[in-house]
Amino acid sequence: MFGGLDNKNKIGIDCDDLYYTITQILDVTITKDEVFIMFYKIDKNGNGIIDYNSFADCFTPRAYEYKILIESRGCFYGS
Repeated sequence: MFGGLDNKNKIGIDCDDLYYTITQILDVTITKDEVFIMFYKIDKNGNGIIDYNSFADCFTPRAYEYKILIESRGCFYGS
């Protein structure tokens, strides 16, 4: 999803990158304020950058049983 962005050697994406991806690449109608709220809900450590771990954590279930099921599965592709 973020492969088309010029990350300028960053280790993740910022709020502007997320807005661009949602509106231009995914072609979803959303306001900048809505993206801002979503960004800061995902950015748990508050550093202004969403890295892979932050992004993956927002999709990982919080319930221990389900979290173990998801984390113990192997990859479907890649490493």
